[in-house]
Amino acid sequence: MVLGLFVLRLWDLQIVHGAEYRNRAANNRIREESIAAPRGIIYDRAGVPLVVNAPNFAVQIVPAYLPDGAQAETKVYQRLSLLLNMPIEHQSTITSTSVVTGNGAISLLDGMQYLYQRTEDIIEARKCCIKNIVDEVRGISPYEPVVISNTVPRPIAMQLAEEAYNLPGVRVTAAPVREYISGTVTSGLLGYLRRIAEQDLALLPPGYNADVDRVGAVGIEREFEDLLRGQKGQRVIEEDVVGREIRVVGAAQPATPGNNLHLTLDFDLQKFVYQTLQAEIDEINRFYDRVETQRGVAIVMNVKTGEILSMVSLPSYDNNLFSKSVIKQEELDAISNDPYLPQLNHAFQSAFAPGSVFKVVPAAAALQEGVITPRTTIFDPGVLVLPNEYFPDNAALAQKFYGWFRPGFGDQNVVDALAHSVNVFFYKIGGGYHVEGQPSFEGLGIDRLKQYSEAFGFGKTTGIDLVGESAGLVPSPLWKRQNRAENWTTGDTYNFSIGQGFLTVTPLQIISAYAAIANNGVLMQPHILAEITDADGNVIQRVAPKSILTLPISPENLAVVKQGLDAVVNTDQGTGKAVRVEGVHIAGKTGTAEYCDGMAQKNGECYVGHQPTHAWFAAYAPVEDPEIAVLVFIYNGGEGSVRAVPVAQKILQYYFQRKNQPPATQTGQAPPP
Repeated sequence: MVLGLFVLRLWDLQIVHGAEYRNRAANNRIREESIAAPRGIIYDRAGVPLVVNAPNFAVQIVPAYLPDGAQAETKVYQRLSLLLNMPIEHQSTITSTSVVTGNGAISLLDGMQYLYQRTEDIIEARKCCIKNIVDEVRGISPYEPVVISNTVPRPIAMQLAEEAYNLPGVRVTAAPVREYISGTVTSGLLGYLRRIAEQDLALLPPGYNADVDRVGAVGIEREFEDLLRGQKGQRVIEEDVVGREIRVVGAAQPATPGNNLHLTLDFDLQKFVYQTLQAEIDEINRFYDRVETQRGVAIVMNVKTGEILSMVSLPSYDNNLFSKSVIKQEELDAISNDPYLPQLNHAFQSAFAPGSVFKVVPAAAALQEGVITPRTTIFDPGVLVLPNEYFPDNAALAQKFYGWFRPGFGDQNVVDALAHSVNVFFYKIGGGYHVEGQPSFEGLGIDRLKQYSEAFGFGKTTGIDLVGESAGLVPSPLWKRQNRAENWTTGDTYNFSIGQGFLTVTPLQIISAYAAIANNGVLMQPHILAEITDADGNVIQRVAPKSILTLPISPENLAVVKQGLDAVVNTDQGTGKAVRVEGVHIAGKTGTAEYCDGMAQKNGECYVGHQPTHAWFAAYAPVEDPEIAVLVFIYNGGEGSVRAVPVAQKILQYYFQRKNQPPATQTGQAPPP
């Protein structure tokens, strides 16, 4: 009978459930392993790598494969502790295992404090110590590897791999992480990677692990995630009882590397622009002996193709911080709590009052609509007095709109008004002037001013190939009623006409508008991607220049606007004359924009009779055959002619001096002068 029972049991094990047990046995020694796909490399226009993949080594332990016996297991821990500089087991500072309870409030507080300390103690043990990390998962998933350290230096990782035979249960793994060679200089463009959230897994191909893999969070890393990511491979591994790899079963499916991106960015120019803008901001803070600003933008664009040659947004941050497996809280707080918002690229994700750099719009619109001709002159007394609509005879209720030069410039045509940045001229051509006893002037009015603003690309995104672009705001009477519950006034139109009031724009929109003027009215879509190549260097796609709109301005009228921008730089009274570079014919426009945002109010900079100002300057060169446009913006920087112009001058000088340098010899050295 006993023999019969044995036979029946063998029949059940080997015949009835044989296939099931064979599969389970195979699963104990066979495991599927994903092969990481190398993420694509990002290069500048000259082929200089801006980010590469670097190996990151981690040490794991499979609890079930640790040696039997506490003494043998401790030897493994001791060797790991020595090499990784990690304690084996947490030494708790809490000696008591119970709390004296009573009926008073003090006893209750003591109990709560004890529970809190015990919880903190357990959390600390899980973070610091080898045995505590293993013990936490040993009873739950003993066959799953648990990470002991994921910041292992390469020499230590290699040594542990060599000693694997004497360290059963211990594994060394390598995973690629992003190393941003250009760091803070390009972090606002490249972005960084983040952990995969559970909701991301449904959108990703099979084989991605939320605990290990990363996806693009912001910037180029996010915008071109599908191109950079590649496709994971897979292999089947047979391993022994202690987790050592014996062989690969069958043919492995290799990973497909991600595509490489070649940007329009000129990294040498980007570094120079970054240093120049940062130096000017530092000088502003040094001059006032306090932190006046930390925010600024500088952009260099090819006017004929829309290529972004340089785009700097300050303050910046080191995106290599996000490549670490663990970010220190103080490092993360320094970025997230900075009031100047380094995590935003202020070139296209933030909008500001543009001030006088916007005056090209009403100038072009007034010429095109016949409101003025090139010979029309308007007298500038330095201030425009607008009587109260309901009490026109009460001078005390009249509103005054000032120019920056209080004595006034006298009679000005449109070229003079642009050269001297005459506010009164633009007040009148924008909003008109109808006061009893004075010459009447019919201006554009808010509807046409809004129409031409949008025709220049304001109030909508440019379509740049980067994530999170702001459209800015082109206001209207309807917008004001809906958002402010107020009627539109002539004063609102006056402020709009000089780039103030409710109007906000991004620096990218401003440089795009000036690039369109330089390009005879054709606005090219700004872009940062030049071409895509595969891992072998074969070109998959080239990004062709794309025009997105043509300014509704005749060539004759556009030529008058260009003449005004030329006069800004190349006449003695021009507000931008300090930008001149020997041998280069430059045209541009300065801007000084009053503002009063939350930061200014918090710092006490907004009060009656005073508002802080942003510094702006936009330019293109050479005038004869425009090649590049340059935009400089400094938040709370003061006068555009004082603070933004010098930065632009250095950028233009660097660009054209470098361009005109003789070519290097075959040895890579420039010939002697």
